[in-house]
Amino acid sequence: YYIKKNNDILAVDWLQKSLKIFPLNDEDYYLLARIFLKNRKYDNALQMLSEAIALDPKRVLYHSTYAEILYERSDVNSAIGYLRDILEENKESPKILGDIAIYYYRSGQMKRFEDYKKRVEGLVTKDQSFYEFLIKAAKLDERYQDVIKYSRNLNDRIFPEKGETC
Repeated sequence: YYIKKNNDILAVDWLQKSLKIFPLNDEDYYLLARIFLKNRKYDNALQMLSEAIALDPKRVLYHSTYAEILYERSDVNSAIGYLRDILEENKESPKILGDIAIYYYRSGQMKRFEDYKKRVEGLVTKDQSFYEFLIKAAKLDERYQDVIKYSRNLNDRIFPEKGETC
């Protein structure tokens, strides 16, 4: 509730209370990390995210956020290097491949961005992160018709029943 209301102080307070009761709740550690990241408290964010990863090392979202902190805290090469290590265990992850592509784009390495973009587009897995990446890439390329198309595909994936929209 407090996260949705952007009341970070109360959100942190309640999440910390929750962790005292349920110290193995990786989701609460992740939520704390997101709040700290938003507020540029990178050391705290890394600490919370390390706890979440220790509890659920296979959760790709946690590794993606860890790379985001590395990017914000140090440099693009640290984030890309970290994600490329994670990619060894998640070779077909649209989220990891897409994140690497975006970091290459941000650093001006367009050839590598295009290479990773093609890898994502060629994936068989068409999950939410697949469409989220395609939307980001289409925005970067200013292909707004594709943004609409991919957004509809994502919406259909999230809300599979006809007529239901976000």
